[in-house]
Amino acid sequence: MSASDMNGMPISCGRREFLRLGLGAVGAGAFAGCFSSDGRLGAVSRFRGIQLGAITYSFRSMPGRETDALAMVGSCRESGVGSVELMGRTVESFLRAPTARGDDPDDIKRVTAWRERFDDWGRVRELRDRFADAGIGIHIVKFGEAGKAVTSDAENDYFCRVAREMGARIVTRELPKPALWETEGRRLAKIADRNDV
Repeated sequence: MSASDMNGMPISCGRREFLRLGLGAVGAGAFAGCFSSDGRLGAVSRFRGIQLGAITYSFRSMPGRETDALAMVGSCRESGVGSVELMGRTVESFLRAPTARGDDPDDIKRVTAWRERFDDWGRVRELRDRFADAGIGIHIVKFGEAGKAVTSDAENDYFCRVAREMGARIVTRELPKPALWETEGRRLAKIADRNDV
């Protein structure tokens, strides 16, 4: 196929090039309603009834993003993400939780005690509002320790309440080893039901 550019110079492209350009244009058309009035991608996460989003872990390589919740809001907004699975580490950093260094038993006890005594729910709602003000919904909060046999009921209640206060409907974690699927899965399901998550 051949055509000419704005100066009348002939342009030629093969079938493959033509198809690639055509399919690219069709794909771009699917996202036509996703741009804001200034041409930037807006926080639109629903296409033809399907909710799309991102886990905030995807932004971990950006400086400070894994632990800086406000920077995370900015990254999500800049990326046009309107729905997130928020990592618990990001939430707890905003809440000023102590951190555990690996498997140090004293650190783990300190973090567990902090979670069991936590009562600053206004700060959780403040973080939720920061995301909401940016047009970002938090649909899932991920806590790696949720439902584990070594995690106390009070700690699991804390995970569920944080998720609920953030506006999330789901608490999630990594899949346990297959031998623990049933016991840890059932435990987390009961705790989530008790906490209306």
